[in-house]
Amino acid sequence: MSPFYPYTGITATTPLSQLPVRSSIADLVDEGDHYSVYAELPGFSKDQVDVKINKDGLVIRAEQKAENEQKNKNYLHRERAYSAFERIIEFPEEVNPQKVEGSMKDGVLQLTVPKKEPNPEERLTKVQLR
Repeated sequence: MSPFYPYTGITATTPLSQLPVRSSIADLVDEGDHYSVYAELPGFSKDQVDVKINKDGLVIRAEQKAENEQKNKNYLHRERAYSAFERIIEFPEEVNPQKVEGSMKDGVLQLTVPKKEPNPEERLTKVQLR
């Protein structure tokens, strides 16, 4: 009897890098001077979560691997589990990635992402035509 894999094309010998990655539930809330990002990552600790951000967007990735082995005189029982989430969020406006604050509690990631303050030199300048 072969093991059951709910995804087409997955076998017992499929490498972890080729297993499907699920997308987490996330909210992006415009709070005026900053964005609040909430992402649900059930079963993951903050050590298993990786957040990368630039001025245009962010990538949230969580990954966990587990292995359980029981040895007895007459048998060997092994179980392996792998789970991964990835979510890409683009911001409608530029943000300041150096001032992002984040926390994680009870499987919910919360980020506070300040919007970039416009500089006067970045505003449109009228071009005089000759």
